[in-house]
Amino acid sequence: MGCQQDEGDDDGTLLRKVQRDRGQMEGSLNKKRSRLIKQDSVEKLRNKGKTHGYMYVRQKSALGYKWILMYCTIEDDWLKGVVNDSDKIIDLEHLPTTTVKTVGPEVDRNSCFYMISPKGTRCYQALTELDRRNWMKSLTESVVNALQRVTTDHVNRIRNVK
Repeated sequence: MGCQQDEGDDDGTLLRKVQRDRGQMEGSLNKKRSRLIKQDSVEKLRNKGKTHGYMYVRQKSALGYKWILMYCTIEDDWLKGVVNDSDKIIDLEHLPTTTVKTVGPEVDRNSCFYMISPKGTRCYQALTELDRRNWMKSLTESVVNALQRVTTDHVNRIRNVK
């Protein structure tokens, strides 16, 4: 009542089946491992920033523009994000050097806003209009807070020099 072998099977066929099954299991494990790493990166961002969520980021491509879905958060004077198919946390915008501005009719999507910095202008799309307002408010507050901290630090350094 143990392992049975079909009469037509030889050792080579059985070996190929085992290798195929092992390859499928390893592929499945790699997908699960990759998903866990990505979830870990998103969790790190969620736990650090007060404002977080998904947004589309417009990027230039060879054929014009493409929109990339990212999980974004505001952390330590930076807007940071994780690309959907990656586990790497990216610094998107340095908030003390940016301005947040609404988008006009030049963008054919709803719920968009611009972030203008010395590096250039980048367009973001929130998932809803309410999300767009919340993102713009949080980003503007973060810019103001960062500038106030920088100004206070600068004044304190000047006082210490005298």
